[in-house]
Amino acid sequence: MKVAVVGGGVTGGLTALEAIGYGWEVTLFDSPDGPRCSSTAAGMLSPYAELETADHTIFDLGMRSLDRWPALLDQLPRAVFFRREGSLLMAHGSDLPLLRHLVALIERKSGKRLAPLSPAGLRELEPDLPHCEAVYLPHEGQIDAQGFLESMAALLADDAELRQIRVIRMRAGEVELENGATEPFDWVFDCRGFGAKVDMPDLRGVRGEIIWVHAPAVSIRHPVRLMHPRYRVYVVPRPDHHYLVGATEIETEDRSPLSVRSALELLSALFSLQPEFAEARIVKTDVNLRPAFPDNRPRIEHQDGITRINGMFRHGYLIAPAIVHEAVAAVANEVRLHAVH
Repeated sequence: MKVAVVGGGVTGGLTALEAIGYGWEVTLFDSPDGPRCSSTAAGMLSPYAELETADHTIFDLGMRSLDRWPALLDQLPRAVFFRREGSLLMAHGSDLPLLRHLVALIERKSGKRLAPLSPAGLRELEPDLPHCEAVYLPHEGQIDAQGFLESMAALLADDAELRQIRVIRMRAGEVELENGATEPFDWVFDCRGFGAKVDMPDLRGVRGEIIWVHAPAVSIRHPVRLMHPRYRVYVVPRPDHHYLVGATEIETEDRSPLSVRSALELLSALFSLQPEFAEARIVKTDVNLRPAFPDNRPRIEHQDGITRINGMFRHGYLIAPAIVHEAVAAVANEVRLHAVH
């Protein structure tokens, strides 16, 4: 079967990987217009922490995806940093009520008791972090989002056709390209994220901001979600003392560069977590829009010859493996039924 995957982010990449697994002939169309939101992600895989605002749909997809990630990454030609050793929720004294409220909410939704770490327990997990109140979420993980996209592109170069051209229209079994050409396929997967708004008008963009820093004097192993009065700040470690600091969400479709206010707040939170971050070097900043529907849930829409997978919100890397597996399996089953009849 000949399939087109439109969109080169985490959803499109995993859709292509699943389709290749079925033995289908895959062409992935990726717009050359600019960076995709999947490249702005910190790669936190945190189903428990996301229960603050998400429901059990996201939690269940996240837990299933965490189990799927290792086998998926084993199929890629280049190693991708992945770790499942838990994460930390932390707060300074003035923000302890925020932490306790979050913990109570997670406990109520998950049915699991979350005990605060003792000072000795925190030192054992993270010797480089000064003492403040912390809660350990042992089942969570992290992935190098940018490394995944690079390794996925390398696989597609060998096992599929990768086309750097914008798709302007999709219909059942065909795509229309910006150069005016129309190409036929047996099935089309629309994984464009916010770029699909023209066909999914209730889609909205949610701004995500992130800063990369290099801090040789700091050694933190676990992702940290730090309580903040305006939004949750996360700090995610990567190899060689690199760290990503960002905010979970800002309700705007503004794609302009990082503001002075956001930079000050994010970097101040980083410094407050570990004073040695004062000597860190800022590597780069990034801003992008995450695609979300009004209920912040993902959506799979199947029509004859086309499947749309969208609305990952801020949960792309957390839930994509499970939801893509479900979507592609449904198409494979449909194809088998047609073959039988």
